[in-house]
Amino acid sequence: MSSSAQAGSFSKDARRPPHQSHGKKRKTESSVDPRPRLEQLKPAIWDMILSDMCPSQLSILAQVSKRIQRIVVGLPIWQRISVSANLGEIKVRGRRSTFFGLVHSESFKICEICFKGCKRTTAYEGSLPVYMIEHNKHVRLCLRCRQEYYTAHPEEPSGDITREDLQRCGGYVGIEAQRERIQASREKREEKTQPERAERRSYLRSTLKRAGISQMDESDQDIGNFIRHGAGKEKWQSIAERIITRIHERGAANARHEALTNALSQHGIDVQPNSEILRRYVDHGQGQLDEIVAVIVEMQWFYRETNYQQLQHVAEECDESDGYASRRIVRHHVDTEMGKTRALHEYVRRRLISLGQWEDVSLDHDTEARPPVTLWERIRTISQAIWVEEARSRFINAGVHAYRANLFAIEPSASTMTDQLFMQLLDMGAITSIEPEAREPPPPIPFSMSLRNFIGDRHFDIFIDSNRKHLVNSIKNMYVAEVLGNLPPGISSFMARCKRDLSLTSVLYDALEREFIVNEVAAIARQQNVHPEYVIHLLKVLRQHGHMGQHIAPN
Repeated sequence: MSSSAQAGSFSKDARRPPHQSHGKKRKTESSVDPRPRLEQLKPAIWDMILSDMCPSQLSILAQVSKRIQRIVVGLPIWQRISVSANLGEIKVRGRRSTFFGLVHSESFKICEICFKGCKRTTAYEGSLPVYMIEHNKHVRLCLRCRQEYYTAHPEEPSGDITREDLQRCGGYVGIEAQRERIQASREKREEKTQPERAERRSYLRSTLKRAGISQMDESDQDIGNFIRHGAGKEKWQSIAERIITRIHERGAANARHEALTNALSQHGIDVQPNSEILRRYVDHGQGQLDEIVAVIVEMQWFYRETNYQQLQHVAEECDESDGYASRRIVRHHVDTEMGKTRALHEYVRRRLISLGQWEDVSLDHDTEARPPVTLWERIRTISQAIWVEEARSRFINAGVHAYRANLFAIEPSASTMTDQLFMQLLDMGAITSIEPEAREPPPPIPFSMSLRNFIGDRHFDIFIDSNRKHLVNSIKNMYVAEVLGNLPPGISSFMARCKRDLSLTSVLYDALEREFIVNEVAAIARQQNVHPEYVIHLLKVLRQHGHMGQHIAPN
């Protein structure tokens, strides 16, 4: 080959890029990487580099390549973990031939923070995965480390789980692990006892069918306990008989509950589950349905229409001794019967005075406000005493006040206070005593007639006769009360003259008073448009109270 050809070929080879040159590329001194290879770094250096990674992260790192795997397996951390977790010595061959393999095989019970081994006495004491914000992944932690972590990052309690439960179990993950373990243990136990439970189930089903019970509800507590736990076969018959008895009792209780519900629904009342009387009737059949319903209807009315809830609380004074001294104390207790009596008295009084309802309670409109039929006789008995009392103490005085202008012109004596006048005063007093905001107008029948019909003619006549004198005194006292602040001029001058005459004795005053009555009282009565007896009564009252002079003795 010519020299020129050789030159062109070289030049061609020279112009060819290095990666296109023929054959193997020769390593030159300038092409050697001066940095050390991964394997050339000491394990201590790798231990420092990877110190921020937890064991589970290192295990993932070992899967990157075989070179990285050799580095990770040779880290000193695995030996430290083995010693801390007390995993024992490595084996000659197999997975446990290295500390890495030894730790990896027991990783489920090792804490990745403190490297302690966890004894799984209970599920929440084991090493459980927790999402740690610092590592942005789930890391296995022991109970103590979880408690410390959730102290810094607390979880909020929910449902029936309290903050104490979260602290004791190391968070929700510990609670859930305990639940899963209990469930697994239960399933394992049920699987083991499945043949025995099937035999008890078959026996009980056939026994119930012979007793006329076609359906067997395994959710029933007695049936479920027998199937799951059972007993010796010699006790099966007695247990089955007890279950049959309880099923019949529950059937009867359900029937009583349904009958009670239907009966109360007719009165618009729902069954109260916390009512002791209802519970005794439904569960044990104590009492009669009609009586139970009547009691419930009464109680509903008491709570709705009266102040029974407060009136049933009774305070009683009693002596208490501590061995050295005794003292008077007040004890509070609940007396239902006393509360009902008080409530009925208050109801009758309010019905008569505030609402003006003096007809018999049976004539009320059929509304929720009307008392139950079972209370009518009791209300009549209480009403009889209250009506008479209010007629004497309130209605007579109210009627006198309304008719006082006409009454002052009549002689205040028992003979002039006729039965007709007495009844008119009662009726007027009853009407004027009704509160303005009464819900209903007064009944068309007068109060005096209602009282006569209520207590009877004989007792009504006795009531009028016994209160006739009381009526006369009420009229006289009302006149005195009206004129006492503004006495008639003739009375004022007579009173002033008696006060000035200090030599006036009681005997002389009597003579002077008789003279004054004969000469002056008639004229004063005409000026006042009253009967002279009222002026004479006024003189007696003034003398009685010392207005005629302290030197004149009262009558």
